[in-house]
Amino acid sequence: MRQCKTAAEERNVIAKESAALRNAFRNQDQSYRHRNVAKLMFIHMLGYPTHFGQMETLKLIAAGGFPDKVPHPLPVTTVCMTMLFREGCLDP
Repeated sequence: MRQCKTAAEERNVIAKESAALRNAFRNQDQSYRHRNVAKLMFIHMLGYPTHFGQMETLKLIAAGGFPDKVPHPLPVTTVCMTMLFREGCLDP
């Protein structure tokens, strides 16, 4: 992202990262779930759509074990919930 000089380059990088995240979520990759959700949150903060990762985000929040939420369980959970509410998934 830092190396992108134009908005078009940024959109291209985001599209590639989003595709990689969708693939990881589809393959049920548990070992990097927290890292993938963190990337998803960053993409969301940049203003790009992240609706494809809502279920994975909920799975991370619901995970009972501390290792699933490494490195920081509280901030990850808080930001994930904010992301879900802003996406409007709970609106009627």
